[in-house]
Amino acid sequence: MNSINGLKTCRNGLHQYSINLKQCPDCAKITKRRWSQKNKEKIKTTYKKWYEKNRSKEAEKRRNLSEEKRQRRREISLNWYKRNREKALQNGRLRYENNLEKERERGRRKNKSFKKNKSEYGRQWRKKNAGKIRAYAANRRAIKKQATPLWANQEVINAMYKKAVDLQKITGNSYHVDHIYPLTNPYMCGLHVETNLCILPGKENLKKSNTTWPGQLECQRLPLHLNGFKEITHRQ
Repeated sequence: MNSINGLKTCRNGLHQYSINLKQCPDCAKITKRRWSQKNKEKIKTTYKKWYEKNRSKEAEKRRNLSEEKRQRRREISLNWYKRNREKALQNGRLRYENNLEKERERGRRKNKSFKKNKSEYGRQWRKKNAGKIRAYAANRRAIKKQATPLWANQEVINAMYKKAVDLQKITGNSYHVDHIYPLTNPYMCGLHVETNLCILPGKENLKKSNTTWPGQLECQRLPLHLNGFKEITHRQ
C-alpha cells in the first residue's frame, strides 16, 4: 500500500482512502453487498424473528418520528413504488392470499374504526384542505357551465335538484342528482341536461362516481393507464 498525500490504496488496488482509516470503506460496502445478496433469506428470517420480539418497541418508535423523517420515508416509499409498481402490486396480492383471515380481520377493524370516527375524520380533513375543497367546487361549477348547452331545460333541472332535497327531508337518507353519462371521464363526457340526470341514493352515487355508464365497453372499466392510452374505438 503506497501512501500519497495522506491517502493509501486498498489491497485490491481499486480505491484510495485516508491513512487514518483501518479499512477501505468502498471495499467494505462491496463486501457487505455481496454478503447480503448471498444471505438474503437468512437476513429476512433473522429480521422477522427480531421484529416479532420488538413489535411494540418499533411501533412506538414509528409513532414518535418527527414530521421531517415521516415525510422523508414517504418520499422514499413513493419513489420505490414508482420504480417497482408491478412488483409492489404482486407482493400485495401474495401477502393478502397468504394471510387471508388476518387481512380480513384487519380490514374489519379498520372499517369499524373509520365508521366510528368518520365525522371527526371528515371535519379534520375539511379543515386542513379548505383551499382544495374550494378549488374542486369552482372547477365543478366551471365544468357544469361548459357542459350546459343553451337548449337545456333549466326549470326541469332545478326541479330535479329540489326533488332530491325533498326526498332527503322525508326519508332522512341522502339523495344526489346523478349524471347518467359522467361530465368528465378519460373515455367520454356527457352533458348537464335534464335527459342526462337521475336521482340516486347518495351511497350509490358515490360508489358509482364517474366510472360507469350505460353501454360501457368492458375495456373502459379499466383505469386509463392500464389501457395503454389507446383509442378504445379502434379496439376489436
